[in-house]
Amino acid sequence: MSKVSARWVPRLLKDNEKDCRVRCSKAFLSRYDAEGDEFLDSIITNDETWLHHFDPETKAMSSVWKSPRTPPPKKARVQKSAGKHMFIFFMDRHGMILQHRVPDGQTVTAAYYSKVLRRDLVNAIRKKRPHMDHDRITLSRQCAGPQSGIYPVRDQPLGV
Repeated sequence: MSKVSARWVPRLLKDNEKDCRVRCSKAFLSRYDAEGDEFLDSIITNDETWLHHFDPETKAMSSVWKSPRTPPPKKARVQKSAGKHMFIFFMDRHGMILQHRVPDGQTVTAAYYSKVLRRDLVNAIRKKRPHMDHDRITLSRQCAGPQSGIYPVRDQPLGV
């Protein structure tokens, strides 16, 4: 007998997305070699995600005992509840800077995202990271979702 878990499939990246990640990583390493920890202190990264109103079963919770002759278990897709909210999180190497809840029904367009950056993120940086060199902030946004794409590392003047 052995204990096995249902198989989860990770998100697969296209070749051009992998190439972009390699280029961005090399740019990070190059800037770190030139600037050291000061560069690390200037990086703000973000993540956009849906938070659902249910507790998903963990992989460990779904594992079962099986004999070598029985097939592995099948796991049905969990039906997500109707309650969910989109959040955009901004963080640096010291922790969370901003947790922004997107209003229900709002699509995260370039204009909306820009408004969040210039209004909410700027205020959060002023409040939580007053020591940060505001002229040298590097926004790192690497997403693989269908609505976003991958963006290279670049300095963004936020007007902080």
